[in-house]
Amino acid sequence: MSATPKSNRSRTLLTIYGDSFVGPFTLLKSKVNVCKYKGATAKGLNNEDSKSQTGTAMLEHLARTRPETVLLIFGHVDIHVTYLYKVCDSEMHQTEPPDPDTWVKTVFESYANYLREKILPRVAVLDHASTCSKGFGLAPASADSYPFISTLYLSSVTMPVVPDSHLQRCNDKYNMPFHQVWRDAGVTLAQSRSPTDIATRRKMTADFNHMLEEFCTEHSQWGGVRYLDINPHITSPETGDVLPKYLVLNPSTIHVVWETTIGHLVELLSDTGLTVRDITVDLESSFETYEHRKLNQMMRFGVAPRTQSETGMGARNHRRWPLST
Repeated sequence: MSATPKSNRSRTLLTIYGDSFVGPFTLLKSKVNVCKYKGATAKGLNNEDSKSQTGTAMLEHLARTRPETVLLIFGHVDIHVTYLYKVCDSEMHQTEPPDPDTWVKTVFESYANYLREKILPRVAVLDHASTCSKGFGLAPASADSYPFISTLYLSSVTMPVVPDSHLQRCNDKYNMPFHQVWRDAGVTLAQSRSPTDIATRRKMTADFNHMLEEFCTEHSQWGGVRYLDINPHITSPETGDVLPKYLVLNPSTIHVVWETTIGHLVELLSDTGLTVRDITVDLESSFETYEHRKLNQMMRFGVAPRTQSETGMGARNHRRWPLST
């Protein structure tokens, strides 16, 4: 699978690789290089037989561009989509149903192996004994893989936003090639043997993020690997729910609002040199255009939007737009 850089210029501060949750960074345009691999999974990165070949494509792009600061955003598809596919597939064929804890560990271990084998050798760390830069692990196999990344950010998975009442539609939408077969066979999430409620999905996300944070801590002795977590900024500390102003109108969509999250992401990445002044679009106008388009789509498919109280719709200050100039 090839990735198309969304924007580039001589002063690129950050190169981002990931699934569709890289979306908010496209609002920065001029100072980031965004490579989106739609539908890419963390588990599949280290699979040489995967159809998408995302892991290989990313390494090829790294070798060509040799960015100094990199952010990886993977795991959302595995937790929010592929798990639901596994649940339905097991019901369809009456095989062993997936255990959520085991699935999370499997996904993380595969992702961690890819990071250790393919990414960390490209991250330069300071050897205090010789005061020279070298990569994590063994010596690079070629000049292309010689350490050149000064800082590697690994992003958490965003907490689930799809309520249980809309999870079946979410599954039908994101697992489109299979949902009609499942429907004809009478397979539904509500009758599955594996838990899919939001409490389970929230725990799966938290467990994956905890493992990823520990991984970053383990490899951060010299500051080369950092954990990036937006969840504390967009969720309720009491319930763990994503707060209303970050929810999109379509309750079956796994994403959060780009325009209200980008400010937090920029703040978390301030060490790269990014500031809110690098947001080069009018966020309110961008958001209104997005919601108008999505509302039309929802009307065509007969999907009821979230209520105003659920999304925090209303006055502009309820959305708390970051400054764009």
